Amino acid sequence: MQRRTFIIKISLTWMAGVLLGNRNSAAVAGLLGKKSPATDSFVVYDGTLYKKKPDLSVYGIRPINILYVSRFWENWNDNPKKDSLPDEKTVRSLAREAKKQGDLVALDIEHWPLRGNDRVVAASLEKYSTVLRWFRDEAPNLQIGYFGIMPIADYANSRKGADSRDYKMWQSENDRLRPLAEMVDVIFPYIYTYHRDQDSWEKFAIENIKEARRYGKPIYVFLWPQYSEQNKQLSHQFIPPDYWKRQLNIAKQYADGIVIWGGWSDVGPAQWDDRALWWMELRAFMKSLSGQ
Repeated sequence: MQRRTFIIKISLTWMAGVLLGNRNSAAVAGLLGKKSPATDSFVVYDGTLYKKKPDLSVYGIRPINILYVSRFWENWNDNPKKDSLPDEKTVRSLAREAKKQGDLVALDIEHWPLRGNDRVVAASLEKYSTVLRWFRDEAPNLQIGYFGIMPIADYANSRKGADSRDYKMWQSENDRLRPLAEMVDVIFPYIYTYHRDQDSWEKFAIENIKEARRYGKPIYVFLWPQYSEQNKQLSHQFIPPDYWKRQLNIAKQYADGIVIWGGWSDVGPAQWDDRALWWMELRAFMKSLSGQ
């Protein structure tokens, strides 16, 4: 039985390689629903904005550099040119700064539309690609990805089943983004929380990670221990500890790493709370990763 299982696994891997038309092991692993071999172990990054935050590296949590959209345009909210490319000198300067601050950076430019007709999407992809080329020119050794734009985080269609018309349409939209996905080093999907229904969230999270896996790159999912502001009734409330624990474990099972986000309030960075339940759960999770 063990020998037969081994042969079946080899056959599946060979078939996946044929279907994908290449020998990219990460892409093959993605088709089989497995983690990418491009990452040696599961990693957790700190992307939180809390003030008076302790050194989280002592818990095994790594820093990550997130470059927000306001860094690319002056007076972002009132800038009439934000539908055009940012200034090239600004992008190159940010890249030179970023390469001094670590080996991984997430570019948070999300406003150029990636849904709509082919002409609109192609124009947006060209802008995202241009910024990435400028950035990589100055920091060729950095691992670079775009936050949240690949795959499209479609809560509704991602849960309708792989045989449904809506699910296949969602996949087609994500396929159009493949040229950009091939240029980045990592994929940063966000699997934030919109409702109390944990099973519904899990379906959304797994399907979005599966979609991200089709790009054949390491996947670091953004998690936020609060409800998204898209749900006006629950906006920014902390999710229950058991729900948060479940999210951490789902990410561990399906992704290559997590970026923890949060710590922003209506008036700026929030105060760090060492007794917060989400933080206690995260500390326990980090201990489980280290085998303690």
